[in-house]
Amino acid sequence: MHASRIESKTLRMILLMVYAMGATVDEVLTLKGGHVDLEKSRIRLGMRSSKEGRTLPIGADFKKALAVYLRSTRRDRSGDDFVFRGADGRAINRNNLWERFRRLHAIAGVNQKPDGRRPRLQDLRYTFATHRLAQAIRQDANVNELVPALSTYMGYSSLTKAEQFLAYAPERFRLDLGKLSPAKSRKHWRENVELLQDLATL
Repeated sequence: MHASRIESKTLRMILLMVYAMGATVDEVLTLKGGHVDLEKSRIRLGMRSSKEGRTLPIGADFKKALAVYLRSTRRDRSGDDFVFRGADGRAINRNNLWERFRRLHAIAGVNQKPDGRRPRLQDLRYTFATHRLAQAIRQDANVNELVPALSTYMGYSSLTKAEQFLAYAPERFRLDLGKLSPAKSRKHWRENVELLQDLATL
């Protein structure tokens, strides 16, 4: 099957969305125009026949970038069309996207690590989570409450799933993050009725 060429502006927005929204690559590539509501600053991700998906707010900077992109790619687009398509209007082939990403980080000089690992598209999603946790520490926010909220935001079924990203936090935050544990945090946020109500609306 011929792989559709991916325009540079499309590749940029795909990578930006994975990072800015903490979305999966599959969620980004299957996002349809009808699931984007710029007027209300929200996006509905994970829409499949077996899933209802989740509605997330769009930050001001990302909203502006997405609005510019949508205006530049308006080609008889309907609400049922994919937001991100190849240059010929067809769905983007995932293998082609991964190859473009590989070429991109090679050009940027981000090389393979000694243990053989290479940068992956989903690493941008993990970076989103790690940066959000690091920001919470800087602002002296309640990380025990952030972990379940972040898990829900990212679409995980487990409210403690985001704890996996604590290991990626910068060294200067390790002491603070090390104080957290599933046992300590679970009782704290599960008894917070207001927090659980907020999570249910995402």
